[in-house]
Amino acid sequence: MPRLPSAASLAAAAIAPAALAGCGGGGDAGAPPPVSGPSEPGGGLTLSALTEAQAARFLVQASTGPTPADIARVQSLGYAAWLDEQFEMPRGLTRWDWLKSKGFDAAANRNTQNGFDAAAWRALIASPDTLRQRVTLALSEIIVIGMDGLNTPWRAFAGAAWLDLLEAHAFGNLRTLLQAVSTSLQMGVYLTFRGNPKANAATGTVPD
Repeated sequence: MPRLPSAASLAAAAIAPAALAGCGGGGDAGAPPPVSGPSEPGGGLTLSALTEAQAARFLVQASTGPTPADIARVQSLGYAAWLDEQFEMPRGLTRWDWLKSKGFDAAANRNTQNGFDAAAWRALIASPDTLRQRVTLALSEIIVIGMDGLNTPWRAFAGAAWLDLLEAHAFGNLRTLLQAVSTSLQMGVYLTFRGNPKANAATGTVPD
């Protein structure tokens, strides 16, 4: 059976063309020559340093939005070392825990989705592990549920836990991610696994 790629390798593959384009590697007439960050210890060809524009272009693809500090960091490290640093960065506060810390677990919020948008945006905007957040966002647009389809109490927490699940597997194995998604409460509710009728040839009943 062929081995499935990791989510991290898919992220790197998606980012690579942008990095090449940012370096002028697309073959356009008049494009600047390829560049990289500082050379690795032990040698190799030393190329010119990344410009601000090249670092910013790369981060537009690899982050949730570059800041001047992010751009300077990519210029200092180069593409590959910046990616390695991001892969090693620990996860921060989960969206679930943020909702609890802000009091959204109060009984009045049981049948609402209050706080979900704020929790989702906080992670995207404020988390230092910006590559992980970018991959989490991409996964949420590929493996989809909808808040309106989460027919369960504590909808904000259910939505937060869904994004936390995608984040937890963002740099992991794709097979493990798909299993976690397929057995999650959120996907079960969204795709009606819960209460899904069993196939019955006699009555013509088929699963949803």
